[in-house]
Amino acid sequence: MTIKKINTGSFAKLSGVLFILLGIIVCIPAGLYFIITGNSLEGIMIAVFGPAVLGLDGLISGFVFALCFNIASRFAGGIKLEIEQ
Repeated sequence: MTIKKINTGSFAKLSGVLFILLGIIVCIPAGLYFIITGNSLEGIMIAVFGPAVLGLDGLISGFVFALCFNIASRFAGGIKLEIEQ
């Protein structure tokens, strides 16, 4: 089995969701740390907008990666997978 093309929209959505989850795991504790240390405005901004910004970054980077993969796989022939049943 060979992967020759990735659906850019599907991969971008998946990447965006994964980056949002990463943002929740990282940004909420970081925001709470800033709130506890007295920088409450920065802490709230990080906790609220951090996951959204990372999600948008994941969406854009996922789209670009899938697009680059599709272009490169035309020349390289894709990725060969061996699947056992």
